[in-house]
Amino acid sequence: MSVTPLEAARLGDEIGHTCALKGLLLGLALGAAIVAVGIVAAGATVATGGAAAVLIGGAIATVAGTGLAGMKIGSIIDAGPSGPIMIGSPNTFLGDAAIPAARATLDTVACKDHAIKLIAEGSLTVFINQAPAARRTDKTVCSGPIREGQPDVFFGGPKGTYLPLESEVPGWLVTTLEWAAIIGSVIATGGAIFTVGIGAALGGFALGYIGGELGTKYGGDIGYAIGGDKGRVVGEVIGEQIGSALGGKLGEWGGARIESSLPSSVLAKLPGSTATTTLQARMANPDNFAPGENPAFWTGPGSRDAALANGNSTMENTLGGQSTEAFVNGQNMAWEQSKPVWVESSTNYANQVASQYGTGGPRAGEPVTVYVSDAANPNSVYFTTEKPILQAAGVNIVEVVVPAPPPSP
Repeated sequence: MSVTPLEAARLGDEIGHTCALKGLLLGLALGAAIVAVGIVAAGATVATGGAAAVLIGGAIATVAGTGLAGMKIGSIIDAGPSGPIMIGSPNTFLGDAAIPAARATLDTVACKDHAIKLIAEGSLTVFINQAPAARRTDKTVCSGPIREGQPDVFFGGPKGTYLPLESEVPGWLVTTLEWAAIIGSVIATGGAIFTVGIGAALGGFALGYIGGELGTKYGGDIGYAIGGDKGRVVGEVIGEQIGSALGGKLGEWGGARIESSLPSSVLAKLPGSTATTTLQARMANPDNFAPGENPAFWTGPGSRDAALANGNSTMENTLGGQSTEAFVNGQNMAWEQSKPVWVESSTNYANQVASQYGTGGPRAGEPVTVYVSDAANPNSVYFTTEKPILQAAGVNIVEVVVPAPPPSP
């Protein structure tokens, strides 16, 4: 493969730099502004617990992410001349003005951003004073490309890098921001688990990452097709933001859907609003209290065990009943706190049984067994809520008295 010769670099030729560092700093400022606006828009409230973690982690990731994006955009913007080549060959001159030729590894530049630096790159086949000949576009140690050259003298050969190149932006700063973005995302995801739920949080994190990677790749490809190398950089930045946002939203939706399909007993053990909202929705739907075969009611110590021992199904066997039990236990509710919840669920169950076994129902006249402990409370939910509903509907109630279990020693 042929290599196009490049203009020979000379004493006094300027090097250049990009706006990568300025872009990073502007990106950090923009990220901080976005965070501030978000906080104001959310209201001047003090977040605690999971919400605080989401706020803090999101702020860290946003600031770091916009800083890195600003650096990428800045890397394709020319910042103009950054300083001249200060030393040249003592015996090799270029052009009518006999300007000393520049050499890699020997000659230095006065970079206004990085002080005195050696020329790091040069030709692999052309040498001056036993040092590689420097040309236009060859870089200095501070990664500044030489912007100029002798217009009528060209040196060929592939580019060689003879000295280590330093990043225009300090490597430690880039690494710090990369880790900050990762750590911030993890903190925000951890907080989201305790606010929106584990499904939405992990789904958003996973698909947000995947979407960002895909957006970077395909956005870069599209950008390159439109604007070459500079277009690729812009496309990668825009693609990453769009892909991450869309992937995150899709992951949140899908993760919440998967979580909401879990059994009530599992949901009750999970943190976040998805589990609680799903249980409450199941409890609020009367259809979830449709009775199974041989429906029964129970009240008082030992009565529920008697119902199960005789092969009856109770409210706790329905989806609504399971959700109620899981919700109450998961919330660690005391009886007085949970009583309204049980009353609402018991009302739904009694109405469902009455619609089938009451007057005019498909199974009207068939007996419905109620297991009543001899230690039952006359003010229990059965006596105050369920029995009146069954009686009003004309259900054939058969009450069976069962002995309460002996007290524990």
